[in-house]
Amino acid sequence: MIITATIEEKSFGDKRLFSNISFFVDDGEKVGLIGRNGEGKTSLFRIISGEDSDFQGEITMGKGVHLIATRQEHHGFEQTSVLEYILQDLPKYSHLKHILETYPETMGEKMHLIHEYSEALEQFDSLGYYTIENEVEKILNSFQLGEKINSKIDELS
Repeated sequence: MIITATIEEKSFGDKRLFSNISFFVDDGEKVGLIGRNGEGKTSLFRIISGEDSDFQGEITMGKGVHLIATRQEHHGFEQTSVLEYILQDLPKYSHLKHILETYPETMGEKMHLIHEYSEALEQFDSLGYYTIENEVEKILNSFQLGEKINSKIDELS
């Protein structure tokens, strides 16, 4: 199981957007969400990704599942690589990776930096981030987009 969702209700003021929705996605399944503008596609993605918690219901992710949702608009990300863009919304990923890449050169024998580095190593591992870049590359390859992983957003059409 990748995700199980039960949304009893989601409303905006007096307008009920969702009522009694449930679905699940199993390993290997590909899902498309189709609807007219204003029908709630973006709202549903915000609920699933945890960005919106103002609803009645429950979203459950499978063990080791990382959900990454990209925006429709990419303003301000023109010089960001595809990989960086995809991974930017993972909780703590950028911060932990920065520590792991920069601290070894600068921490010396400073105990507080050594401690921070050690904690970052532990968190990076426990969150499964050591393999996440390879997982993203595999997914991009499955769509014949693997060669674009290091391309800048503004180079894509």
